[in-house]
Amino acid sequence: MKYFGLLIIQFLLIGNFVIAQDPPHRDTAWGDWPDQPYYNGILSAPVVIGETVAETITPTGQKLCFDKKVRIKSMISSGPIEQCMYINTVKGYIGIIPPQRGGSGPELCDIKTDDPKFLFYVLGLKGNVYTFKNAEKNGTIEHWVTTGNTQAHQANLTGPPGNYTVHKKSERRGYCGDKIKTWAYKYDNPRLNDSVGQASSPVYFLFGKAFPDEINVSSNKYIGNFGVGYQFTDKGLYIIMEMESGSYGCKITELEEVSVCFDPAPFKIAEDEFFIKASAGIQKERDKIARDEARMGDDCVSQKMAVIEFRKEQVRLQEARLYTSQQGNIYQDPVAQQAMAQMMDHAAMTKQMILDNEVKICQAERRLSQTSNQSSRDRYQQRISCLGSQNSQLRSLEAQLKALDIQYASEPGKAFAEKSKKIMQGLPRTCD
Repeated sequence: MKYFGLLIIQFLLIGNFVIAQDPPHRDTAWGDWPDQPYYNGILSAPVVIGETVAETITPTGQKLCFDKKVRIKSMISSGPIEQCMYINTVKGYIGIIPPQRGGSGPELCDIKTDDPKFLFYVLGLKGNVYTFKNAEKNGTIEHWVTTGNTQAHQANLTGPPGNYTVHKKSERRGYCGDKIKTWAYKYDNPRLNDSVGQASSPVYFLFGKAFPDEINVSSNKYIGNFGVGYQFTDKGLYIIMEMESGSYGCKITELEEVSVCFDPAPFKIAEDEFFIKASAGIQKERDKIARDEARMGDDCVSQKMAVIEFRKEQVRLQEARLYTSQQGNIYQDPVAQQAMAQMMDHAAMTKQMILDNEVKICQAERRLSQTSNQSSRDRYQQRISCLGSQNSQLRSLEAQLKALDIQYASEPGKAFAEKSKKIMQGLPRTCD
C-alpha cells in the first residue's frame, strides 16, 4: 500500500512551523557591513513579518516555487547528517530533501523527480503536509504524493502559544564561509533539565540587523524546521543559523537566494488511489457474499450463515471506516487514524478464521458420521481435533489483539504495528 510516511512526518511536525499575523516591525539598526546585497537578500521573509499571508497549497494543482535554499547539517546520536531545505518566504511553505550521510556535493540539493528513490516533503504554513515519492513497478517509475488528507483537513503545525526571552551570551560563530556572523542567545530557564539532570535549554546562534542584550520571541512567528530558520521578534527579523540542545544540534552551512520550482503535476494522490481500490474491494466482497449465500447448500447451514452474517457486517464496517478516514487528517485526527488503522482489522481476520473452521468441523463431523471406513474415520477425527486445537489458539490470539486495541487506544499506528507483529507470531499452522 503506497501510504504513510508517518514517522518522519511526525518528526517534521515537531518544529514550530507557523505564520506571523502581526503587522511588520521595521528595524533600521543595520550597520555598515560587508556583503550588503547578500544580507539584504537572505534576511527577508515577508510571510513571517506579516507583509504577505500564507497560501493554501494543493498536492498537484500548482508549481511549488522557492526563493531560499538552506543547506543544513544535523548532529544526531548516530552521527552527522546533511540535507537541504527550501523555503518560500512569500507564500509560506517549505520543501525538505531527506538526509544523506556523507553527502557533500551540490547534488545533495537537487530535486530529482526522475530518480527512482526520489523523496520530497512539503509543509505549508496553512497546514498542508505532502510527501512526494517515486516507486518502481515493472521497470517503470510511478509518482505518488501522500497527503494525509491535509489538503482538505489541515494539520495544526503551530507550537505551544506564548512568549519567551532569550539573552545574549559571549560566544560568536561564523557561517556560510564566514560571511554570516552570529551571536549566541539562550533562554535561561532552570526548570529545563537535560538527560543528566543539569539545567539546560537550547542555545540559538542568531543573525540579524542588531544584537541587543535580550530578544523577546513569540512562538507563532517562525518558518523553518529542525530548529533553524526565520524568526520574527520584537527586535526585528532574525535567522536562526544554529540550534544546540543536548545531544542534538542543527546548523545552516549554506544559505542563498534561489528561484527553484518543483512541478507536482505528474504525481498521483495516494489516498485517491487507496479509496478507489478499497471501494472496489468492498464491492467485490459484497458480490462474493451474495454468490456464496446463493449456493450455500443444506449442510452445516447455521455455521455457514454465521460466516455470511459476519462478512456482511465487516463490509458495512469497512465502508464506514473508509468514509471516516477521509473526515480528518491522518497525522493528528485520532478518529481518522483509528478508522484508517482498522481498514485491516486483525481481530476480524482472526474471528473469520474461527468461523470458517467451525464450518470445516461441522463438515468433517458430517462425513465422519456417514462412513464406516476406519482409515477415513481416523482421518476425519484427526481433522476435527486439529481444527478444534487451531480454534483454541485463534480465540487466544483474538483476545490478545483486542487487548492491544485497548492498550494503545490513543495510538492507532502503534496498535496496528503491534497487532501485525502479534498475528505474524500467533497464527497456528493450517490443518489442510
